[in-house]
Amino acid sequence: MKSQSLESGAESPSAGGPAATKTSTPAQAPRARKLRRWLLIGGGGGLALVLLLWVAVHRIPWMGPLVANTLRAIIGTDNVARLEDFAYGLED
Repeated sequence: MKSQSLESGAESPSAGGPAATKTSTPAQAPRARKLRRWLLIGGGGGLALVLLLWVAVHRIPWMGPLVANTLRAIIGTDNVARLEDFAYGLED
């Protein structure tokens, strides 16, 4: 029977023929998929952190001043004022 299957053109997967290489893909495809997956995870995680910070600033009394003072030290008073105006505009 084995000779019959080989005569009909079917090869065994261990022979290294076309059946063994069907699952291989170009090197770029897995890399692109992996990059896309990490970007989606990073974007989703970043969005979750921003949402968590938003809730924490509005629920925990000391969190708002801590975040505001830290941002003032990093990006400046005028930029924090613009950011606060934008945030309050979203709330309204």
